[in-house]
Parts: sequence; C-alpha cells; structure tokens
Amino acid sequence: MPELLFVRHGQGGPTAETYDALSPLGWQQAERLGRWLLAHGNDFGHLAVGRLRRQRETLDAVRAVYAAAGRPLPEVEETPELDEYRFTDLVQAFARTEPRHPAIASARELPTDKRRWITLLRTTLTAWAAGELVDAPESWASFQGRARAALERFAVSARVRPVLVVSSGGVMSQVAQAVLGLPNESAIELNLGLLNTGLCSYRVGDSGTRMAALNALPHLSAPEDRPLWTLV
Repeated sequence: MPELLFVRHGQGGPTAETYDALSPLGWQQAERLGRWLLAHGNDFGHLAVGRLRRQRETLDAVRAVYAAAGRPLPEVEETPELDEYRFTDLVQAFARTEPRHPAIASARELPTDKRRWITLLRTTLTAWAAGELVDAPESWASFQGRARAALERFAVSARVRPVLVVSSGGVMSQVAQAVLGLPNESAIELNLGLLNTGLCSYRVGDSGTRMAALNALPHLSAPEDRPLWTLV
C-alpha cells in the first residue's frame, strides 16, 4: 500500500529571532533521519516542503544524504499550505487580549527558556482555537483548512508513489486530527508533543487514509541517542 510520510523539521535556533534556522543539533537530527531513510530502502517519488527555512534545511539535509549515496531524490515542491502558523504573531495577539496573563509574564522574564515557550504556546493555541484572538493573522479554521487541503492533495499523490512531506508540528497535528477525528484540545496537545524530525506515517488505500505511525523517531532510537530528542 502506498505511503505518505510527514516529518517535522529539526531543532531550530535558541531564540525567537533565530528559530527559523536549524541549530547544529537540528542539522544532526536531519542528517540522521536521511541516513535512516536511505538505509531502510525508502525511495520517494514526490517531495514537498513548506516555505520556512527550518523546513527547507531539514529536507536539504535528507536530500544531501541521498545524493552522496548516488541516489538523488526528485525535485522539491514548495507548498505554502505546509507553512507553520506564525507563532510570534499569535502570541502578540494573545498578549493584546490578555496582557497580564502569567504565561506572558513568565516568557518575558526568561525568553531563552524554551520550556516557557511550551506553556505560552499551549495557552495561545487554546485561545486561538476558541476564537478569542480576534486580530490573529490567520483564523484557526483557516489553518485547519489549509493543512487538510495539503493532506488530501498528497494522499492522492501517495496512491501512485511514496511521498515525503517536511513541515512543522502545527500542520502535522492538524493532519493527524483530520485522520484520527481528534478534538481541538487533543490536536493542541499533540502539537506540543511532536518531536523534532519525528515521523507521522500514513497508509493510503481505497478506504481512505489511515495512520501507521505517530511521532516516531526510529533514526534516534538507540539509548545513547536520547540527548538528541528535542521539542523546540
């Protein structure tokens, strides 16, 4: 049965300003992913990626592994629907709505602590899904719609050739929500738990699209690889 593989990008930089470029660890995660895919005989007939730098660099690392082995992958389709939501803009909208919320104060107190990013992101996404961010750059429904449109399009392609898609946690959680029928609350928690270069694999058949693996890290599965697991 054809396979549709969604991959989250590698770890980004340490601050909000540098987050859209892979960190050295992010490059290592992406290269390890490429080596695992190659070693396990994964040949893709269609590659797609969003427009964000961290997404494109992750796919670049995978393609470089294949090219070095003399097995170049196809050209890449750049797909706007795979772009992540604009976290900074959403947080700013939330701060305008709830300027004294503890999550806002905590993140401002220590902006390089990524654990505080997670708390702030959960709070912001919950308000966004509830329609409470009236001046958000994109509505929750619009974000859901474009992620699901991408799923439908790549599922059609996966019926004839394996597809590799590199995107971000928000988009991937929306794809999983659509396939599994999850409520918004569960989609948000899934978003917050998707690991860098984690895999979500789907099987596409006559009965529709079914999930085969969720948030898998087979390329970082050895005990000594645990320090390579990151969320942001």
